[in-house]
Amino acid sequence: MSAKKPARNGKPASARTGKLLSRQALSPKLERILDAIYPKYQKLDDHTADATCRWDFVFHMTDWAANLEQLATLYKNPEQFTKAEGEEIVSGFLYHATAHIMEAARLLLDYEPGYVFDSPKPMKRRRKAPAAV
Repeated sequence: MSAKKPARNGKPASARTGKLLSRQALSPKLERILDAIYPKYQKLDDHTADATCRWDFVFHMTDWAANLEQLATLYKNPEQFTKAEGEEIVSGFLYHATAHIMEAARLLLDYEPGYVFDSPKPMKRRRKAPAAV
């Protein structure tokens, strides 16, 4: 018996903006550098697990490269973007890159910071009721 997938509730959490790079489009030299960094910080006794974690580290450091390029372009040339485009680029970067960066830090540095800063946490916005006429 197959279950019917429920309809999407709202817009997707992450939107793609512009052309995204595939991992194949990244510089092989970058991947070699990242691959060489891993054993300087980690070496698991289990060779299979070590190779898997090394590959995962490189993946988590490169999968969001297109989002980084878009964000860098926005930062260098903000006048080329509308507010809506800027919002899409920033939110797309944060949605995509954050988890990858955290996982790369965990794999390479055994780093799991949790909440690092003491900023107040955002609350959901409430819509104001329309004024009575």
